[in-house]
Amino acid sequence: MATTTDVSGKENIILKFIKSNKGQLLLVLNGYLYKCNKKTGNKKYWICTYKECKKSVHTDANDIYFCGGTEPHDHEPNPDMIAARNVRNKIKERALQEMTPISMIYEQEISNSSINSTTIAILPTCQELGPTVTKVRAKAVPLLPQSFLFDIPDEFKTTLAGQRFLLMDDSIARCERILSVFRQIQRFGMQCDYVSKEDFRILCRKLMALALMPPDQVVLGFEEVRAAAGQLDGGQMEILLTYFENNWLSNIDLWNVSRCETRTNNVCEGEDIKLSQSDQ
Repeated sequence: MATTTDVSGKENIILKFIKSNKGQLLLVLNGYLYKCNKKTGNKKYWICTYKECKKSVHTDANDIYFCGGTEPHDHEPNPDMIAARNVRNKIKERALQEMTPISMIYEQEISNSSINSTTIAILPTCQELGPTVTKVRAKAVPLLPQSFLFDIPDEFKTTLAGQRFLLMDDSIARCERILSVFRQIQRFGMQCDYVSKEDFRILCRKLMALALMPPDQVVLGFEEVRAAAGQLDGGQMEILLTYFENNWLSNIDLWNVSRCETRTNNVCEGEDIKLSQSDQ
């Protein structure tokens, strides 16, 4: 909750700010809530959130108190509702910053806030608040990938202590992309040629091996494969070469593994065995 204090010396006016359910700032003064109704170049105009009340507060552009808010309202203040909003905002903030179960965050904040029974009655239950907080958290967490072609965000590759967490990281994911070349061979109905024709098989393997070449030599290597493929009968590889050119040569760094320390699945499989044995 942000706080600004009047420095005029005339009155000890303390302004506090909390967020609404939609993330907008609300001004808190003497137990009353105000929402921003208008902004100018150097002033903000806040009006009471109670529909029938016309009381207002004026601040400057930096939310420093200017005037208003000292006269009696047409209704009683509601500090319990404000306290409930504070707890609710803390739960949402923690849900964004950590992956602790929402039910545990809810219980901890209720316990730590030392709120009274009236505030607890106003505050939504964990079951009521859960779907909203889950949606808020979902915005900060990457969506589940829909295919094997994806990059793992850097923040999910290490533990909280900064140690390497994911061994099946983007270097190995790039190796998996190489396998898509063979999948296209199957898709285009070239399995028989791949098995029975050695020249064709060698060129396909050279195409896959481009991922192991330095990035600045990949295009040259591809052109050499294309030139050799032109010597085959019936232009067997043309459709495969066209696929590779259209989908892979436009971003070589995405799949090239020549500079990666881990270039096979053996490392990952070995670590997976160790992890499995440690769980037994």
